[in-house]
Amino acid sequence: MTDSPRIPRSPLSLPVEPAQRISRALRQLERERRRYLDIRLAHLGLCGDLPLILLTLSQYPGVSQEALRTHLCLDKGNLARLVMRLEHMGLVVRRRREDDRRQYALALTDAGRQAADEARAALRLWQQEVLGGLTAGQEALLLELLGGMLDKSASLLAR
Repeated sequence: MTDSPRIPRSPLSLPVEPAQRISRALRQLERERRRYLDIRLAHLGLCGDLPLILLTLSQYPGVSQEALRTHLCLDKGNLARLVMRLEHMGLVVRRRREDDRRQYALALTDAGRQAADEARAALRLWQQEVLGGLTAGQEALLLELLGGMLDKSASLLAR
């Protein structure tokens, strides 16, 4: 019996096209950021997209559920379940919007603001460790390159 081949941990070491290595590296970086936040925020019952929802609501209080869905690129049904979970946890309140009764305005409770602050602190620590070695010029270049890639991807989708 032969052992199956072991795939290297680093997506950058795989013998594939540069575009695939870039995509894999970005996916892995995102997965590891999520895992870090999941571990750091487990005592609050926050995992997956929940911390990002809280952080977004702390930045945009009263935002509609639809605007939140678009901003976070989440599926409508999935976001509804996540918001309901945050409501049950006492972290978010959902109210009908006065200007459009079909939509909900979302806001953090006091406990939600505290959880968002803790999520922000954990995210800041991760960012300092992961991005801390970049110079301002490297960071600007990385953002410029990624922004260009996102623009090209959006252009492809619009065709």
